[in-house]
Amino acid sequence: MPGSAFRALSFPHFSIDLLLFIGLLTIAARANRFWPYWIAAFELIALGVHGARALDPDLVPIVYSRMIGEVAYPMCLVLVLGTYHYTRRTRLEGVAPKPWATLRW
Repeated sequence: MPGSAFRALSFPHFSIDLLLFIGLLTIAARANRFWPYWIAAFELIALGVHGARALDPDLVPIVYSRMIGEVAYPMCLVLVLGTYHYTRRTRLEGVAPKPWATLRW
């Protein structure tokens, strides 16, 4: 059973998830691949769980704690698959240029 940290909205966890979402969205916007958007979308689900907790104080604490933790598993799966496909493609076709390398600042 989770401690008292999950009986209300956990601001430390919410803050970490918000900063992580901003970072992942920034990475996804600069990447020339689609899978970083999937990881950012899974992190957005975690933020939605925090929002559900803020709106419904009767949400069972174990559900809240498990939901914000369980989102990490599909994120890791997407990261592994995306990395695998990237390394496989670069091994076969060579390294693609960075999308921001051709931009004129």
